[in-house]
Amino acid sequence: MEQKKTNVFLSFLGKIKYLLITLVVLVIVGGFFLDSLIGNVDANEYQVKQAFMTGDMSAHLTPGWYLKAMGTIYRFPKTETVYFTKDADVPVNQGPVTVTFSDNSRCDISGTVRVIMPTVEQYAIDIVAKHSNRTFQDFAVKNIMPVTKRALITAATTMTAPDAKIKMGDLAILGQDQLNNGIFVLESTKVKELDPATGEEVVREVKHIKQSEDGTTSRFKDDMPLTAFGASATNFVVTDITCSPEIERQISDQQQAKMGIATAKAKAAQADQEVITARKQGDANIARIKAEEEAKAQQMIVAAERENKVQILNAQREVEISKLKKQEEENLLAAANVNKQRTILEADAQAYAKKKVMEADGALDKKLEAYKYAVDKQSAAIANITLPQIMINSDGSNNKNGGSSSMAGMDLLLQMMLINTAKSLGLDMNIKNTGN
Repeated sequence: MEQKKTNVFLSFLGKIKYLLITLVVLVIVGGFFLDSLIGNVDANEYQVKQAFMTGDMSAHLTPGWYLKAMGTIYRFPKTETVYFTKDADVPVNQGPVTVTFSDNSRCDISGTVRVIMPTVEQYAIDIVAKHSNRTFQDFAVKNIMPVTKRALITAATTMTAPDAKIKMGDLAILGQDQLNNGIFVLESTKVKELDPATGEEVVREVKHIKQSEDGTTSRFKDDMPLTAFGASATNFVVTDITCSPEIERQISDQQQAKMGIATAKAKAAQADQEVITARKQGDANIARIKAEEEAKAQQMIVAAERENKVQILNAQREVEISKLKKQEEENLLAAANVNKQRTILEADAQAYAKKKVMEADGALDKKLEAYKYAVDKQSAAIANITLPQIMINSDGSNNKNGGSSSMAGMDLLLQMMLINTAKSLGLDMNIKNTGN
């Protein structure tokens, strides 16, 4: 009984084993077919698919899942750095680029360039279908490095090795420009210059970039720049320029000679500058002294002008004072004349008034004064007459009242004299009746 149970259990385990094996096989096969059916684009890449059976090409540029349907997939990074250095352990390294500079120095240029792959579907498809690139390594070897090498070779012919060592940044700019837009067309000119090593005059052929008639840079059309693939180069860097020991010595000698020449020129320039500075300092001193003298002279002129103005003002003030005095005198004279005229007029007026009064009253006042004067004189004269004590009348009798008669005679005489005086003055001594 127990043996039978054991056999049943073993038989069950055997079935489970086969079931598990079948399940694993199905998972493996399903996983294989699932990977062939569904694809996933990572964020730092894009994929180009060649459809199964039809061979149609399509590009998947955005991250996410898509239907592969057993198609062939080509993966490319969105950006990648291409190296041309001596290091052997870096990816996509094509080794240094050998160039010949304009001074015939043959050197190796090392550096890197960052490549941005296309973001347009047709460009991505053309890199695979039209230009036969299956990986980025293929694209770098077939399309990036050839243009990079030619760009560096062309740029190197426009400068000397010493200049290139000093101006590696300029060399990198020229390389990136050509890698993106096409190789420059160069033209040559011959120039005479001093050899820095020997100091002798030499004729050297100098190449420079040719300009088209429309003012743009001339470029060759046979080399396809990265823009033709919808890609672009950035961060082009020249990290090193290595020449043979002989060339390095020549470059060192040339640099030392140039440094000597530069030092001599600098010293000459410094001497010239010192002369110029001294001359300018002298001129400045002369100018300062001249300015000071001119300032003093100007001050003297100003002082003299001020003194002259003061004198002129004083003279003008004296003139004005004289004018004022003269005007005052004239005013006083005019006032005196006015007073004189007023006095004369007043006197004339008084005389005229008296004349009119006299004409009106017959010069009564004068006449009265004359009459009074005459009366006084006559009275005084009569008073001085001595009369006799006895007087005989006409009848011969002795008049005891002779004194009275004498006085009566004197009164009569006085009245007669007064009447005579009044008549001579034209006075009417009678009191006129007012006619009441």
